[in-house]
Amino acid sequence: MKTFRAMMVVVALVVCCMAPELQAQNRWVVGGNMGLSLFDGTAGFHVGPMGELFLNKNLSVGSEFTINTQGGTQAIWYSYGKYHFAISGSKLRPYGDAGFLLDFATGGPYFGFLFGGGVNIPMANRLSISPELQMGPIFSVGGGSYSYGGFTVDVKGATIFAVIIRGGVRYEL
Repeated sequence: MKTFRAMMVVVALVVCCMAPELQAQNRWVVGGNMGLSLFDGTAGFHVGPMGELFLNKNLSVGSEFTINTQGGTQAIWYSYGKYHFAISGSKLRPYGDAGFLLDFATGGPYFGFLFGGGVNIPMANRLSISPELQMGPIFSVGGGSYSYGGFTVDVKGATIFAVIIRGGVRYEL
């Protein structure tokens, strides 16, 4: 827990130091994601909004909040950094990203790391679609019990590997 607090302090300091530059840049992207998620051998539907702030031409930070249908209805908050690659002579913008997530599920919250990438495909003025693949571990460090349909279920600590295949719609403000 101390490590998590220390990471949050570092993130807050970086954002505060960059605040004047961020205000001058003022390039935001908003949208949503929808797709298939695979957690620990089960499949589910994954949908939610997202927002991104470009720090420069190639680097952005973002956050999203998604709802997932596996194991009840989980809520997942994912914050990430993204690097956009330039391809000369093309309007396609592939990217790679990585970040931390909190999974608010029964017995949680759990934390994890996702990494992956995709490509922004322009469709109209400031509008693009974005197919992508995300993957990484999600850790449940404790255990617990919960009631479901009159039965008590014990949840043991485990690490699962998540794979998310999805498409997104992006609009640049």
